[in-house]
Amino acid sequence: VPQIILLPGLLKKNSFEEVMYVAAQMGCRAVLPLLSSKVQREWGGERELERLHSIMIAACEQAKQFILPELSEPQGFGDVGDIIADLNSYCCHPERVEGSHPLPGKHVLKIFFEVGEEPLSQLAQDLIQTSYDAIFIALGPEGGLTENEKALLIEERFKGYALTPIVLRSTEAATVGLGLVRSLARKT
Repeated sequence: VPQIILLPGLLKKNSFEEVMYVAAQMGCRAVLPLLSSKVQREWGGERELERLHSIMIAACEQAKQFILPELSEPQGFGDVGDIIADLNSYCCHPERVEGSHPLPGKHVLKIFFEVGEEPLSQLAQDLIQTSYDAIFIALGPEGGLTENEKALLIEERFKGYALTPIVLRSTEAATVGLGLVRSLARKT
């Protein structure tokens, strides 16, 4: 608690496997890859899902996490609104979702990490002071998010934060971002 739902851009195979390991290790509830316009490979279908499932089991065993993240097949970035609506009903009660009359002190945080966005200290302060039912984290692919993809996230009430003033590899951004959120997020 809170439930963390990761929406990473589909990365190169080895990098994506590293992100799935970190997601399971950090206790993500669900992972839904997004097909960014900068995706550099094809999705491997059922075979890739099986391999990622095995990787996440190993990560859960190592970290003593007892809930395996639900992993979905990648979806188009343009469908992010529908994805969020589906995940909202999956992870928390609709009346608790930000923008739809949340209960006092109970709501959903939606964030993405990108160089040049708000300082990370603001996110850290918010995580320390506020309890969330669920936290959605969107991560861009190698090369970052396009301006259109950022606009789609902002339209869905995601707020951008810069993990560092320098550009990190996607795997490092996942590790730093998930570690920060898991460490500082208050339990409801």
